[in-house]
Amino acid sequence: MLQPSCGPTIFGVTAPDSVRATAAWTQFETAWPNWDTGVIGDGFPWAVMARAGQMMGEGASAERLLTTLHQRYAPGWGLPTTCSTAPCGRWYNAEAGWFIRGSLRS
Repeated sequence: MLQPSCGPTIFGVTAPDSVRATAAWTQFETAWPNWDTGVIGDGFPWAVMARAGQMMGEGASAERLLTTLHQRYAPGWGLPTTCSTAPCGRWYNAEAGWFIRGSLRS
């Protein structure tokens, strides 16, 4: 799910304003219209999508996802009990790193 939509862009391979990145982002948003509320279809937080959204010009949606993740995982940054997929969460170091990068917008 992740690679076709934002992998090349977040890793600097494809510019966010390129035809390829724009088409991939459109396909991602069509497949996952509620991505910014943490509804992706599995138990992972997908914090990387906040950074991808920022890069693709979806700052408000990215901020909504960061807020949702903060509400769901903070203050203990452990597995929450407030998502619809079991096991709920799967918060780990990569998620934390993308959450930080999204929060710093870098």
